Amino acid sequence: MTLPRQVLPGSFYKITRRCTQRQFLLRPDEVTNNVFTYCLGEAAARFGIDVMMTTAESNHHHTDIFDRHGNVIPFVERFHKHVAKAQNAHRGRWENLWSSEPPCIVRLEDPLAVIDAIVYTALNPVKDGLVARVRDWPGVNGLVPLLEARAWRARVHTDDLMRGGLRTAAAASGDHPAGSVRAG
Repeated sequence: MTLPRQVLPGSFYKITRRCTQRQFLLRPDEVTNNVFTYCLGEAAARFGIDVMMTTAESNHHHTDIFDRHGNVIPFVERFHKHVAKAQNAHRGRWENLWSSEPPCIVRLEDPLAVIDAIVYTALNPVKDGLVARVRDWPGVNGLVPLLEARAWRARVHTDDLMRGGLRTAAAASGDHPAGSVRAG
């Protein structure tokens, strides 16, 4: 039996999650990028999470956050659940999107660990040999918005949300651009 996870308000975390069987279920396209960004922004706003950096590669994501209120667990649960529902609808799937292994949630203990995590997340597509420059990655990556001190946005409309099973988010958002995530 594993020990309970210590969750402390005012902590930074690095979250990593892989797709089932390392399949390319998050491969970049307009719908996938919008779904990922919308679900991340919606869950972050709901639970008071500051998203520091995120990168969604084809078969996994890394997301670095600051958790003001000790809500990392419900944030991750909602974010992953809604990405899975919407992506399964987008890809015409019914099985699990995420690996059966739990997400990796690491509390970052000091400022250097936070900086290292953000750099690792931002440069992950380059490190993995997918592109020569981060700017060339067609999927979600928060580096350019962070450097330009701007939010990145998703445009997910009610029809897309309903197909993805995100009825609560659709009811809350209406048919308008939504899912804003403020970088840094």
